[in-house]
Amino acid sequence: MDQHVVVVESGETYIYRVLHHAYTRDTIVPVLERAGFVVDDVWGDLTGKPYKEDGNLLAVAARKPG
Repeated sequence: MDQHVVVVESGETYIYRVLHHAYTRDTIVPVLERAGFVVDDVWGDLTGKPYKEDGNLLAVAARKPG
């Protein structure tokens, strides 16, 4: 895991953790759903490029209801 701490000009702090694990959309969605998350979208990277099965990156937007 790589962890990045970003402090913006206003003083707010954001922590981004990047886990290095080999998932595909078909393997990560069931894991998240079993943990109680709703998967809203899956992209090919953090800029929103379309997901490709043979891509090197994966970004997931998921939320816990309620």
